[in-house]
Amino acid sequence: MEKLRSAYPPFVNYFDKTAEKITACMKSNPRFQAFLKECLERPECGRLGLVDMMLNIIQRLPRIELLLQRKLTMVIVCIYVIA
Repeated sequence: MEKLRSAYPPFVNYFDKTAEKITACMKSNPRFQAFLKECLERPECGRLGLVDMMLNIIQRLPRIELLLQRKLTMVIVCIYVIA
């Protein structure tokens, strides 16, 4: 989890610039745009574009950490009750 915490701030901080660069590349490079369109149609992408998937990561990581913290608290409470 520590590796995720260290990677998360730069990922968030550069998200806007990265999204802009992806959009610019799509406009200037038809092959890149075709590649992303082909990827978008794949079932494992869930009809999400590249920028949408990146945004999903930004939203999901904090939720995962909160979920793990809650589970840890529940485990500690259960151990306390059993002991």
